[in-house]
Amino acid sequence: MWHDNVDLLAYHDLDGRSGLKLALQEVDGRFFLYVSGFWHAGWSILEVTDPEHPELLRWLDGPPNTMTIQVQVADGTMITALEHPPSGLTIGDAAAKPQDGFLIWDVCEPDRPQLLGRWVSGGTGTHRNFFNGLHGDRRNAPRWEPNSPCTSWTPAADTAWFSSPLC
Repeated sequence: MWHDNVDLLAYHDLDGRSGLKLALQEVDGRFFLYVSGFWHAGWSILEVTDPEHPELLRWLDGPPNTMTIQVQVADGTMITALEHPPSGLTIGDAAAKPQDGFLIWDVCEPDRPQLLGRWVSGGTGTHRNFFNGLHGDRRNAPRWEPNSPCTSWTPAADTAWFSSPLC
């Protein structure tokens, strides 16, 4: 059976929010778990240095009526996907226009992400993103063609949906 040699160490209800994809980051000997929301648009941040006592540090609101089910963290950078919900599913405000693409965050302060910018796909969003780090040099960050007809890059100033600054 799948449960052989597996023990439950802890459980956290994420303040009643659902969780799906997980990403782990170690900073100065402390471990932080980033959890994408499933039925809620946004991301939970937990400290799990003591895995038997996870502590919810923060909930980051995502854009309304948008699925935020993918998250990747590496080298102090977090990538969070934005995609339109399937027909018939509403996440938050049904009247809100769904967002697409992904957000790029600085998580050098693990519990206080700073939004660096967003990439807009111009379609229904992104889903299976992969990011394994900048390898110590932010100049290795992805670059986008500003005149592409299907995509656009917007620096962090485009954050009207982001309800409260983190720092």
